Amino acid sequence: MSGIAGIISLNKNFSTRERLDFINSIKYRGIDKFRKIVEKDFCLSNSMMFTTKESVDETLPLYDAKSGRYIVSDSRIDNRKELI
Repeated sequence: MSGIAGIISLNKNFSTRERLDFINSIKYRGIDKFRKIVEKDFCLSNSMMFTTKESVDETLPLYDAKSGRYIVSDSRIDNRKELI
């Protein structure tokens, strides 16, 4: 599974120190992949451990430009064949 973290700045501005503290706060988990999205007023991160062959190709957090939405998840689907 993975670890996710997020933070929102209500004053619309992160200091460099806050950004570094946020990014480093989740890396301790012994992860296979780490990805973050840092914007002016929020940060999202995902520290992923590969538990399935499909998880190697996942991109989280993800930004969808068409909808303007971000998503991050700590989830696993075990019955992929049946769902497809």
